[in-house]
Amino acid sequence: MEARLLERGKTSGRADDNIESIRKRFLTFHQESRPVVERFQADGRVVRIDAEQHRDDVWRDVQALFGPSVVFVLGGPGSGKGTQCTKIAESFGYVHLSAGDLLREERAREGSEYGELINSYIKEGKLVPVEITIELIKQADAMVKFGWEGGRYLIDGFPRSFDNLKGVSEATVCPEFLTH
Repeated sequence: MEARLLERGKTSGRADDNIESIRKRFLTFHQESRPVVERFQADGRVVRIDAEQHRDDVWRDVQALFGPSVVFVLGGPGSGKGTQCTKIAESFGYVHLSAGDLLREERAREGSEYGELINSYIKEGKLVPVEITIELIKQADAMVKFGWEGGRYLIDGFPRSFDNLKGVSEATVCPEFLTH
């Protein structure tokens, strides 16, 4: 880091990019700031990124942390998922996507590719195939409509089974969908 700061000092115009100031800044960091980092780390609130990589690789790792956020909200029927998701969306700026609402909208949509199939599964009390639910989540009516990049999404009522979970793991259109 010292070498990096000295190199930066050649063009930065910063008065503190000299060897004496840099070493004082390191000492201050270790005495004052590092304990804060250690406290956050003990609380499980630190994510480390290898800053010795090429800067494009560092940026890729940073983007992964601040990219889209997907939170799956699960619970039994009547557990208040929808109510709490509405409050979270209003309070924290998430987009609330209800898997059940998306399925109902698709069933009601005239000319729906999936409507009859969804109806038959629901009539039998079975879960709709994961591929259909994921497709509805990713369609223009959902994440694409709201802008995937940097989006914050609550997906209410999905995944509902290990088959659904496996389907999420195999999704390919939005790879970020898998990592949050």
